[in-house]
Amino acid sequence: MVKPLGLDRHPDLKEMYFANYTAALYLAQTEDPELERRAREIAAYLGLEYKYRYTGYGDLAPALASLKP
Repeated sequence: MVKPLGLDRHPDLKEMYFANYTAALYLAQTEDPELERRAREIAAYLGLEYKYRYTGYGDLAPALASLKP
């Protein structure tokens, strides 16, 4: 999200974009330590509290299974 928002080129925009945020919430569909590490780094870069919630895929797998002929 740093590059798409241009924060790598214009870090001064960080305060403008995130001034009203207090936390970065990572909603994880898989348990991947590398992705969680990266999410923590981004939260720290933005100066936000890091929060993690494992959501899984919910009803996606059963819904896809019901579509099989």
